[in-house]
Amino acid sequence: MVCVTLIKIAQVDYWLRWSCPLFIRNDLRLLDARLEQLQHAPFFRDGLHDYLANMRQIIAQVQEKIDELAPEITRELTMQVWAASRYLSGSVSREIPYEVVYGLDLALTDWVTSPPKYIVTTAFLAEMNYHFEGVPEQFYDLAERTLGVRFNHRVVQVALPQLYKHQPLNNSLLYHELGHFVDQQHGISKLMLMMSTFDPNTTMSDLKIALSHNAEYFADLFAACYVGDAVAVMLGSMAPNYGDSETHPATQKRISVVQDFLGDKDNLMVQSCNKALAVQGLPLLSKRFKSPDIASCFDNVRPYQIQSKEEVHGLLLAGQRYLVQSVGNLTGLWANVSEGDAIRMINDLVEKSLRNWMVMEMWQHDRTSQNGA
Repeated sequence: MVCVTLIKIAQVDYWLRWSCPLFIRNDLRLLDARLEQLQHAPFFRDGLHDYLANMRQIIAQVQEKIDELAPEITRELTMQVWAASRYLSGSVSREIPYEVVYGLDLALTDWVTSPPKYIVTTAFLAEMNYHFEGVPEQFYDLAERTLGVRFNHRVVQVALPQLYKHQPLNNSLLYHELGHFVDQQHGISKLMLMMSTFDPNTTMSDLKIALSHNAEYFADLFAACYVGDAVAVMLGSMAPNYGDSETHPATQKRISVVQDFLGDKDNLMVQSCNKALAVQGLPLLSKRFKSPDIASCFDNVRPYQIQSKEEVHGLLLAGQRYLVQSVGNLTGLWANVSEGDAIRMINDLVEKSLRNWMVMEMWQHDRTSQNGA
């Protein structure tokens, strides 16, 4: 019996010692092969090659030092590489919504003004949902401290429904996910909670719910800064009549807060967000969009010529309004177009309008660089 017990202990020790590194080594080989393929993929935006190269450095270093590193460090590094590979894969595909992602990158410049530079990466979801997956700052610190891998570029990882990949007018909610990133970086929702007054009978569960609700309100208001009430329309479409939950406020409450902000009405939640932003030395909530008059162009099935970065964001609002007002009352060149084709074509006009602006900006940047040289 003693002999059998010792054998069982030895077997358990064997698996504890070797099964984890065995699978991690295999995961790292698979991940490296995947990232190597991505390195040669077209349509990779500036900075992502650098980020991908950093990830491959981590893989090589972990493979080399796996027997020296603590298991929890190895696993943490590996899981972050795994997550990054999923979003990097979605960022090189021809399928990703480049035009909306361009708007997100542009919005980021209002909030990240010093190195390192952040880049939005995307992944697709099978379900009708959007989410933000943060990369913990300690991951970057851990990579540099334990492996000597320093990141000059970092990522903002957001996901969207695959069905909406060519529906920019549905993707205004990606600005909400970008708001979660800003909140994570600066602790806005936590500061809002700390500066609030609570009843003495408030429980820890109540505080947790309040924190989650703060995060959602802030992300909604952040999105409204860039796309106006387009975010409220999408909230009403995707979460109609949803009541309060532990993680989200009721949809109607969220829409009311957004409408108060856009209507310049006093609102305690807007005030709370702005107080927290002020404490962190960040810009206050303000309208950073301009909704262009696209009717004459879209009526004639032509892209609109964007005039400013404010119109880059505001085009999603203008396009959504044009779609809602036009579909069901199609006239002129649209008279014989079906509802489905009209929705597809209006989204396509929005994409082409944004793409034309992107090309012009790139051309202007290249010409300025050449003149400077």
